[in-house]
Order: sequence, then structure tokens, then C-alpha cells
Amino acid sequence: MTVENVIWPRYLDASLTRSDGRRVSLRDAIEDPEVDEIAEAVQQIGYDAVIEHDVAHPREWGANGRVIVKGADDSSKNDLVQAVAAYIHLLREWHTYATSWHNNTACPAFVNCPVWG
Repeated sequence: MTVENVIWPRYLDASLTRSDGRRVSLRDAIEDPEVDEIAEAVQQIGYDAVIEHDVAHPREWGANGRVIVKGADDSSKNDLVQAVAAYIHLLREWHTYATSWHNNTACPAFVNCPVWG
């Protein structure tokens, strides 16, 4: 049986309290998490991710979307959410570094950069 976990952006949202639905520590929480970066993190960790953009969490009025994680039967949901939060921090740090680097330097052809591709 394939295990499917759902990760809502609110699980990682630094603007929410634990009682409002955040599932990671404030230190590990993300400012304005997006479903696209959650899905990218899930895929980098090694699982399949399906993005559903037009879905709202039961506690929310607006549709922020969610990510369905398939095949994570070797990991608990808590471990999965913690790993996704850590990976998003790395993605954002890399993006900040790459953006500042591109503002000062021409991109060599061998660099695979998230800013310019």
C-alpha cells in the first residue's frame, strides 16, 4: 500500500503559531511558504510530489494549495515536514547567494543556477 502524506503551507508558516497549525519550530519555520517550493523540496528529498493549487485548508478561507507526497512509507509525517522545512531554507539561501552573485558577475556556462537556469 502506498502511503500519501499531505503537506499544507501552514505547517511551515512562520507567521502562524503551533495552535494555528504550524508543525515546525519557529526557528525552522518559513516566511510565506509556497506549494511550488514545498514540492521541489519533497522531490529533492526523494519522494514524488503532486501539487494541488486550488485547494484550501479547512482552517483557511483562501486557496493556498497543498502538496501530496507519495511513497513516503519509510518516514513519519513529522520527519517529512521537518526535512522539507530544512531543504526550503537551503533553497532560499542558494537563491539569495545566486542572485547576489549574478548582480556582480557574468554567469559561466557550466554553472547550473536557479536564477538564470
